[in-house]
Amino acid sequence: MRPSGAFAALRVRNFRLYFTSQIISVSGQSMQMLGQAWLVLKLTGSGVDLGAVTAAQFLPLLVFGSYGGMVADRLEKRRVLLVTQSTGGVLALLLGVLTAAGATRLWMVFALSLALGFVNAIDSPARQVFATDMVGPGLVSSAVSLIEVVINTSRVFGPALAGVVITWFGIAPCFFANAASFVPAVAALVMIRTADMHHAVPAIAAPGQFRAGLRYTRASPLLRNLILMAAASAMVYNFGVSLPVMAHRVLRCGAAGYGAMVAMFGVGALVGAFRAASDPAPAGRMVRNLAVATGVSVIVTALMPDLALALAMMAVTGLVSIWFISLANTVTQLRTTPDMRGRVMGLWSMALPGSLPLSGPLVGWVAQDGGGRPALAAGGVAVLATTVCGWRALTADRPSPGTLGPAPHELASLPAGE
Repeated sequence: MRPSGAFAALRVRNFRLYFTSQIISVSGQSMQMLGQAWLVLKLTGSGVDLGAVTAAQFLPLLVFGSYGGMVADRLEKRRVLLVTQSTGGVLALLLGVLTAAGATRLWMVFALSLALGFVNAIDSPARQVFATDMVGPGLVSSAVSLIEVVINTSRVFGPALAGVVITWFGIAPCFFANAASFVPAVAALVMIRTADMHHAVPAIAAPGQFRAGLRYTRASPLLRNLILMAAASAMVYNFGVSLPVMAHRVLRCGAAGYGAMVAMFGVGALVGAFRAASDPAPAGRMVRNLAVATGVSVIVTALMPDLALALAMMAVTGLVSIWFISLANTVTQLRTTPDMRGRVMGLWSMALPGSLPLSGPLVGWVAQDGGGRPALAAGGVAVLATTVCGWRALTADRPSPGTLGPAPHELASLPAGE
């Protein structure tokens, strides 16, 4: 009998090791993000420089995410992750040493962020596919959603811990903590039993594989629209741009109110991730419904007249949006054939979080000209618009549990020879 429930994936030893290590590792990365932002502001005091450094970290994922997915299709994912996770730890350690020595310059931070971005362009699609390799198709929903639990927990505890560390010990320890957090991640990868993995047959290196991945995704209306919806949701998750304006100019609740809004989103997000993990066989219809709920909740949040109501709606938004994006990720993986999964998830990584550097300035422009409410509501409108575009494909998707690959009528539209 196939295990069920939100925590079903944790019954798999390999995933249990990986999940535990990621709680530590992702929290360390959240600490570094805050420490890096503080370091840039300390060096230059420029918000433009801070935006440029952040963009440098995400730009390679936006541009080369699909190529990273091609690497994941060609090579054994565990070995890929051993290299990327180790490299990430070395980059964090180097930044920590430079900061502790007082030798850091802006160009160094920029260069290290760009290097980490290239590492993440390979690491991100490999990590997403690796979850499927560990648990098999029947438990993908649980695995993907539990990783969302890790990410959202780290968003709460990582920055909070970084704030304490910076206050008492300075910026450099945040980078050292992140470097140390990669140790359990690498150790877990070493301890994983490869014999228990659900390996896909690696794709043989050949010309045109990148274009084949694009054609494969384009030929499936479901996959194409799911990735488009992921890109639109990046506007929702640009809270670092929209919420400060909302808190300062509209609700007039200051930094404390802004922090409370982010925290309430995190609480709702944890509930949403656990709820998504309980669905072993999600389908497009459920993704469609949750996308609509996400768009509506974001717009309603933007219309709230006071902080108390805004906090309540932020919790609702966290619940439905993370539930939506977790199931969308799961359906994308389950409807992709194993030999193409790395390239498709590379496109997913390009959409989210890779498109954040593009959507951030757009949300900022709306905030500058229209204020906090339109800036926050814009994300909801974008999600609703892309959901309408994909309505037919999402509604038609009603597969049985464990279904892999596009529907037969979608495979028929693939170009000959692919």
